[in-house]
Amino acid sequence: MTASFKAQKSATAHVRHEFSVSPETVFDAWLDADVLARWMFHPDIRQEEVISLTLDAQKGGSFRFVVRQGEQTCEYYGTYYDVSRPNQLVFSWISARDHKKTLVSVTLEKTQTGCELNLTHELGDCAEDFIRFVEERWQAEFSVLSKMIN
Repeated sequence: MTASFKAQKSATAHVRHEFSVSPETVFDAWLDADVLARWMFHPDIRQEEVISLTLDAQKGGSFRFVVRQGEQTCEYYGTYYDVSRPNQLVFSWISARDHKKTLVSVTLEKTQTGCELNLTHELGDCAEDFIRFVEERWQAEFSVLSKMIN
């Protein structure tokens, strides 16, 4: 039996999450390698071990995450296009497995109780199931981050 997937052109994942802390606190969690490793690669979400995580969080700077997934090593890397603390972060996201360049945009807006994060992840051509997977993964990561910083 062959599985068939319906692909969409320029598919985009959308995620919204509310935090009970300031936009500055959430923004900084994206730019501190130690903090980022704890929420983005948390063992409850991913069965991965962070081997190295480096970032130069400035416009034109780059990041590189190397993780072990079972017996395999996987690398994620990208370039920061906009780092406007505390409201906007835009970067490319590339997996060394397929070298497909995607774009992640994060905006943070102050609310009466903290802030609201809105993320769009431009995935290009992909299956609808993959869009849902990416949205669920980001939401799980933000839930871990909420527990860490709220």
